[in-house]
Amino acid sequence: MTQINQNLLEQLKALKSKHDWIGIYKKFQPITQLPQNDSIWNNSQILSDIGFACAKLAETGPKELSSFRDQNRKNDFLKQQAEYRKHAVLTRKRCIEIDPRSAGYRSDLAYTYYQNINELIQPRGRRDGNLRKEIEDFLKTIDKTLDLQPNRVQDLYRKGRILADVLPNQILWSRSYEDYGDFTEKSKKADELREQGICALLAAKELWENLWDESLRKRHRKDYIKSLYLLSQTYYNKIKQDWDESVFTLNLRHDVPSNQQVAVNRTDEQNIDQAILMIKGCCETDCPPGLRQNVKQTQQNLEKLASCNGVEEGTYKLYWIGKFFFAKYWILSGNGLKETPDAIEAREIAERYLQAALKCQWSPEQVNQHKLFIAERLARIFISKGNHNEAISIIEENTQKLSLEYADSYVLHTCALALLKSGRISASQKILDIAAKSKGNIHIWSTHFLMGCTYLEENQLESAKIQLDLAHQEASRVGKKNIDSLLIGKASVAYKSADVLKALKFLEEAKRLNPNRISTSERIRKWQQSEA
Repeated sequence: MTQINQNLLEQLKALKSKHDWIGIYKKFQPITQLPQNDSIWNNSQILSDIGFACAKLAETGPKELSSFRDQNRKNDFLKQQAEYRKHAVLTRKRCIEIDPRSAGYRSDLAYTYYQNINELIQPRGRRDGNLRKEIEDFLKTIDKTLDLQPNRVQDLYRKGRILADVLPNQILWSRSYEDYGDFTEKSKKADELREQGICALLAAKELWENLWDESLRKRHRKDYIKSLYLLSQTYYNKIKQDWDESVFTLNLRHDVPSNQQVAVNRTDEQNIDQAILMIKGCCETDCPPGLRQNVKQTQQNLEKLASCNGVEEGTYKLYWIGKFFFAKYWILSGNGLKETPDAIEAREIAERYLQAALKCQWSPEQVNQHKLFIAERLARIFISKGNHNEAISIIEENTQKLSLEYADSYVLHTCALALLKSGRISASQKILDIAAKSKGNIHIWSTHFLMGCTYLEENQLESAKIQLDLAHQEASRVGKKNIDSLLIGKASVAYKSADVLKALKFLEEAKRLNPNRISTSERIRKWQQSEA
């Protein structure tokens, strides 16, 4: 290395210590002409520092974007940020050309793509990039990184996150992936990716747990906690069903004989148990060591550990534990059809954690966040217990920071269900009207289904039929195959219209689609007897 380059590295070190990224950038402008400067273009250390500075300058979050009142100035800012990103990629790719066996340089490039992905999916973030291409570039680069050095905890976590969370959601809900087929085909691909993500996250988990160097454990503790946190959610996402409004709107519990055992999906049960195991591990690690040593492993003391604001927000950890235990209740009750002692116990635990999540203080960074999503999950618990007014109240009490007018469709659906079951049908329909007009409603077929159920309750059979037909059309449009609840709704309309044969035909098709729902078989038996 020449003395000039040695001096440059010393200057870069001084600038980095002051976080003077723009100083580094200006020192080497114009970046696009660096290939003409052999002494720098062939020095990976200098280029790595330049790339790091460009990457820091390129960081673009909602806070920066919201500060602009003039659209032209905002556009100029975004154009400059795009230049920084381009220069970060340019210099980091050159580092790889110089030293192709360096896993570190490949990891740096992968992180550039990873940061771009985060910015493009962030609420109120920038939308000036090609998210699909960024994901493809990231996965290609991170795979080469891990081929060179498989024991990189942070890179395994990042790969796991993209495969287990980001990419499946993009495939399922983004228009950029319409070439992946209908919803069923997309769901299959999403499931495959989640499995790959789980493998990467489990590898990160195992690596950290086997680290003997305390400094390395400390360095990668955050990635370990985040891996456990994401693993818990990914196992949960593997569950086929954790809620079904039709159990309540169509009174399906009434069709289950008292001596009848319900079918429990053991695969779902295993997945939810894994989710609970991972979130417990996350909570036990993501808290002050003193607190962890002073509490015994009981549900009550796990609540204390979970409430700590650490790497992950305490409120969210409590929420996820409650959400997981309610899913366990749903699974053990045969998808809500019949309550058993084990199912009821799981629901009680779920309620306790969700109540704790409502009371838990947000960290200063999240202080403006609402808790309507927690209230919605509690409302489901109250509905399952028949406490419909409590369900309505808990949602209404948590609409101060977010009006129902702007709530997600799942919140509106749960609120409408509680109103319907409490006899406030008109109010339920008003809520569903809001959901139907929401551009962000990705479950519009459920909106039509619930609206159909409100008309069914009023014996407005023609209106009910119209809404259920619309629900069927929407379900077919997105390729949804599991529509047995919709067919049971259509059967109810036909039965109330005195067309028992048509009603039985709908039920037989529902049974074919979901043979494990014992209420369907029992309803067929009852209606056949009424026809005899």
